[in-house]
Amino acid sequence: MRAQAASEFLVIIAVLSFIMAPFLLIVYSNASSSAEKIAISKATFSAARLASSANAVGSMGLGSRLHATVELPDVESISTSKNEVVINVRTGYGIVSIVQPSRFQLTSDGLEKIKTAGIYTLDVAGPAAFGSAEKVSITLR
Repeated sequence: MRAQAASEFLVIIAVLSFIMAPFLLIVYSNASSSAEKIAISKATFSAARLASSANAVGSMGLGSRLHATVELPDVESISTSKNEVVINVRTGYGIVSIVQPSRFQLTSDGLEKIKTAGIYTLDVAGPAAFGSAEKVSITLR
């Protein structure tokens, strides 16, 4: 009698495990894709903030300067390319490039040192003198 009850209990546990396994796999895959969506959103917001700060500083004129604080996920690289801020984010699907345009030419210094997730403060400085082709520099503090 006890053996029959124990074997029935094991069969019920096995059936419930088979029912729950697909559900748990779906929940796990959704959780991992949510983390990647958050990382891409952080990178998009950070790139937009840097481009917006560059536009503001460039519009303010000579000698203007701002401090931009951004929260970045794990990144492959951050760079400026002519009039664009480019952030490459590592995801499970590969590297995703986030690009935000600016109205001014951009230069950067020290951004290649950023590799880990965190909150960073960057200096955004406008042209120092006439003839510098309205270049805005973004520098890691």
